[in-house]
Amino acid sequence: AASVPLALDVAVRDGRIKTGDLVLVEALGGGLTWGAALVRISPTGTVLGSIGTAATSSSPFAILVREDDVLVANSNANDDIHRYDDAGASLGTFHNTTALNFAQQMAIAGNGDVLAAGFSSNTVVRLDAATGALLSSFPASGGRGVYQLANGNILWSNASGVHVYDVASQTSTQVYTGGGRHFGEVLLPVTVDDTIFADGFEGALQAADAGQ
Repeated sequence: AASVPLALDVAVRDGRIKTGDLVLVEALGGGLTWGAALVRISPTGTVLGSIGTAATSSSPFAILVREDDVLVANSNANDDIHRYDDAGASLGTFHNTTALNFAQQMAIAGNGDVLAAGFSSNTVVRLDAATGALLSSFPASGGRGVYQLANGNILWSNASGVHVYDVASQTSTQVYTGGGRHFGEVLLPVTVDDTIFADGFEGALQAADAGQ
């Protein structure tokens, strides 16, 4: 259980948790006792609210916050991905088929579809954003993390490392060797030389075109 506050501290410091974010926390203790909840935490560590998931997502592994709902991936074979509203009320099962088993990370594809990695089904699936219906899948042994790249190819991970699925050739290539987990986006600070605006915005555009 001590790993939860330690992980939260790291995630807040490196920008993965921002003001108002909804965070999924899970802990497994001695005697196989466990607990899980969706919590909203301020950057100062204040818990702003929580949502218990045991009744509907008894073993959650990932969360995907969308505009109108929250999806929780679950290792429970009877409810692969469950939907909640922003207040935490259950909206029912989003997806539950044999194509996805032990769902882990989810991501929003470039066209709005939902991607999900299946650890036990050895797949990455593409689901309809509105209905959760299965649209397609590809082999991904022990899938854990998933993320769509800007070129449309799909990054996925497992215990052996990180792979890229080429949507054109429908093949995966390993690009990193080592334990692979879930992916996250980090916003890096950018320093801008404000002297380029000395001649106004048009001057800044001209400087950029000139490679200055």
